Amino acid sequence: MSERPLQQGEFINAIKKLLPKHSKDYHDLSMHFLKKIIATIERPLLYIFGKSLSQGVVPVPDKLKIARDCSNLTNYCPISLLCNLGKILEKIVHTRLTLFITENKLLSENQFGFRSSHSTVHPSLLLHNFITDALNKKRHAAAIFCGLSKAFDTCDHNILLKMLEKKV
Repeated sequence: MSERPLQQGEFINAIKKLLPKHSKDYHDLSMHFLKKIIATIERPLLYIFGKSLSQGVVPVPDKLKIARDCSNLTNYCPISLLCNLGKILEKIVHTRLTLFITENKLLSENQFGFRSSHSTVHPSLLLHNFITDALNKKRHAAAIFCGLSKAFDTCDHNILLKMLEKKV
């Protein structure tokens, strides 16, 4: 992911994908404003983000991750507005990571969650086709459904990290 330098087109595409919201971050910058002045600050950001990607280090991470807390006592769900410059870098990394995973076929064809052009309808159709195919061939069809939404929360993270270290 970090082998190729950050290109201007890649940088511009990342900015285009972000919504031009008027809400301001911790530094009082809105994405709407950044999109208007991006031509002026493009070169230094390309340099900084390019260095970040090549070295695998986020520049001054504490400054990019400061959140402006917009919680209001009347709101049931408080929100935080993260640094918009950090969002641009995150979008670039997300795009590169997605491309890397896709090109290297690291995901199963049956992975439907958190992928573009995939939805909850796809596994339902896959199951429907499996059952229909079995019925047409006069075979039995069986399915087991497991709720794993809390499985990660119940495992010991230290053990999981040790197992991951051994795999690498």
